[in-house]
Amino acid sequence: MDFDKDYTLNTVRFDSRNSFYIFEGFSASKLEYNGKGVWTLLKVTTNDTWANTTGTFDYPLGTNKWFVNSPSFKGKVKINLNPCDPATDFNCNSGECVPYDDRYERSTDRVAIMSPFIIESANN
Repeated sequence: MDFDKDYTLNTVRFDSRNSFYIFEGFSASKLEYNGKGVWTLLKVTTNDTWANTTGTFDYPLGTNKWFVNSPSFKGKVKINLNPCDPATDFNCNSGECVPYDDRYERSTDRVAIMSPFIIESANN
């Protein structure tokens, strides 16, 4: 299943009090927040759910455990969502971006994941 590697953040409002967020990919996928602590990764053409994550975060940035239920795989994976530029930044597990020149060599709170993609998956 193909997914976008770049997303833009949009807000969908139901009324003056209720809204939710969507990270929209350019053609194949989107991330939706339901307002109740669940983010879902969907395939745009079919609106099929590929994965979801729950937590106390406003945005699913950084490395989080996602529960995948697709035809080809069922289980937990770590997916890292980040706004980092892979040409200039390390991508930390927290979702922060650290310029290559400013990276922390021995820091345990900023573990760098080098990836050319905005979504990175690791089966852990």
